[in-house]
Amino acid sequence: MKNKEIYKKYGLCELIQDGTEDKRYSLQKDSLLFFLGLMDTLEPLKALKYDVKVLDVVDLEVRQVDEKIHMIFKENNGDTYIENLQKRAQGLVDWLKVQVNDFNNGFEIIILQ
Repeated sequence: MKNKEIYKKYGLCELIQDGTEDKRYSLQKDSLLFFLGLMDTLEPLKALKYDVKVLDVVDLEVRQVDEKIHMIFKENNGDTYIENLQKRAQGLVDWLKVQVNDFNNGFEIIILQ
């Protein structure tokens, strides 16, 4: 697994999943680390061109359903930047307690308990 090697390299061994225990950061238990990880991963300058504002190419809707927070990202002008954000979001599943669902022209991140 590529992520396992990266985690070892940077001293993040506590994030390595061994199958017996879910060691991912959660919003409830590790709020600061969870928030920083989420924001760093989705930070627009890493996924988009430097001269593009994220809200110019992506519509974001946040809603709460039951006990879960849903962040819905939709492409809004035909650019392919949503694909870059989508790929970055998929990596969150390895180390944050989230679920990422893809759909036509967008994706959603569900923050799990």
